[in-house]
Amino acid sequence: MRIESFFESIAYVTAKVTYGCNLKCRYCKVDSQSSNAMKMSLETAKRAARLLIENSGSPQVWFNIHVGEPLLMHDQWLEEVVSYSRDLAGKHSKKIAFPMATNGLLLSEERLLKLDKLG
Repeated sequence: MRIESFFESIAYVTAKVTYGCNLKCRYCKVDSQSSNAMKMSLETAKRAARLLIENSGSPQVWFNIHVGEPLLMHDQWLEEVVSYSRDLAGKHSKKIAFPMATNGLLLSEERLLKLDKLG
């Protein structure tokens, strides 16, 4: 089976963008507060978004930014992934949403407004 075929019935992808976190919750298995916690490369995120957008049979897709604390990723990384994905979705006449699971501790008013603008 080609990987592209796998995405035909998929409309929702959860991207585990980092295993780092700014908290250390007992129940969680992420690499809390580690400076060398794994982070998803921009190329991998774009590839996942491309596979979803180009191959999903759904007119609406979701690229969930999740795991650890995604706000440990640089704003530039988030902006690049969202911009690339939104442009590609438009070329394929699809709508895309970017839900994010965060503990919210790294949200300043400025950052919150920036993320809101990104969608």
